[in-house]
Amino acid sequence: MTEFGAPHWTTYDVSGATLADVAAVLTQRDEAGETTWNPTHTMSWDDSGNVTDVTVHCGFDVQMPNWVEYSQASADAQTEWDRWYGALEEHEQGHLTIAEGVFTDLESQMVGKSQADAEAAFQAAVTKAQTDSDAYDTGNGHGTTASNSTVMDTNIP
Repeated sequence: MTEFGAPHWTTYDVSGATLADVAAVLTQRDEAGETTWNPTHTMSWDDSGNVTDVTVHCGFDVQMPNWVEYSQASADAQTEWDRWYGALEEHEQGHLTIAEGVFTDLESQMVGKSQADAEAAFQAAVTKAQTDSDAYDTGNGHGTTASNSTVMDTNIP
């Protein structure tokens, strides 16, 4: 069985009077938004050491920016922030979907195997989730080339 916890969404503050100021702060970070997962598992095995039952647990953490001066910004800047934030949120949801796809039904690849082979299958899934997530970022330029682009229009006053 695979058990997913509800994603834990948190924010970090970004300050700037304009979108250009905010974008400058965001470029100091590796990523504007970040999604991580924390898979664990429990196994039972028979007297021969073959795995008879597995439960995979996977929690998710998503961190997103909070523009501190949002309420003081122009209506146009707020509209662009909202559009950009929605695109970033959609991009982070893509990471969640990838990880869920990798860990869903992972136990079927582990049951019936030796403990060592089951552990290897679990570790291979952890690696695959990261590899697939990295490929997703590469494929859409961390969201910049997605249909709902994470490129912020910093020319809006």
